[in-house]
Order: sequence, then structure tokens, then C-alpha cells
Amino acid sequence: LITLIRAEQGAAREEDVGSDYGISQVSDEHQVYIVEGDHDSFVQGKTSAKTVSIINDLIAESYNTSIEEV
Repeated sequence: LITLIRAEQGAAREEDVGSDYGISQVSDEHQVYIVEGDHDSFVQGKTSAKTVSIINDLIAESYNTSIEEV
């Protein structure tokens, strides 16, 4: 599974790279999260809390899945 978290606004044009940055061309199992704002705001600005929340949820989900497999 490949997970992409990206800013809604970016330097790369969606027409050039696709909404998933081409991940679907190399993996059937992928998920894309789009966070409002540009790269700076989704990493360290006003929408960074949303990015952190997504990452925390993914870690918790991964941890819970690995516990269930044991």
C-alpha cells in the first residue's frame, strides 16, 4: 500500500502529474489524502494539524492491524 499526503495547491500541475502523482501507474493499492493549502501550510502552517492527524490515524491503523495479526 502506498499512501500519499499532498497539498491541494502545489508547484506541480495536476495535468502533468495526475492527482495521485502517478502512483496508480505503479500500484493498485494506494490512497491519496489531499490537505487544503500549499506545501508550506500543510507542512508547518495553518493546515499542518490536518496533516498530523492523518499521519497519526495511519500509524494507529497500522499498529492496530499488526496487533490483530499476532
